[in-house]
Amino acid sequence: MAFWRGPYTADEQTDPQGPDKGVERVVRGGAFNGAYADWLKPAFRWGTDPQVANHAIGFRCALGPKR
Repeated sequence: MAFWRGPYTADEQTDPQGPDKGVERVVRGGAFNGAYADWLKPAFRWGTDPQVANHAIGFRCALGPKR
């Protein structure tokens, strides 16, 4: 599954998949060290060239609590 950047439409409100192809890959999620308040939001989206490396792109490992 490729996550290409593109606009959402009204009929894609539940689990939007985005376009099948594109130029920029979508990056989702915010960070505490963003320069703008919108960058703090977990739902923040932006696009970048898939060949470009960026120190701000990564993933978070999480483990649920033991029950």
